[in-house]
Amino acid sequence: MAARRVPYIWTMVEFLPGSLTDPEWRALGQLSRDADTSSMPVIIQARLELLGYAQKFYGGLLITDEGLLQLQIGKEKPAD
Repeated sequence: MAARRVPYIWTMVEFLPGSLTDPEWRALGQLSRDADTSSMPVIIQARLELLGYAQKFYGGLLITDEGLLQLQIGKEKPAD
């Protein structure tokens, strides 16, 4: 019997990889300076929210303490 592939599991694995991409880092930095998310892609907004780096607030996004901490840790990492 062949194993069935469950589509939502594969989608979540693709949606939540280990590290943030460059556009996600830029979006997180933008969010730390300004809560305007009009130029931010919806998929990036959703991913930052799912990772706990942002939360919805009155229809917009605000950066969380975890998001600020992630930005600080990212600034301290040596460039590869």
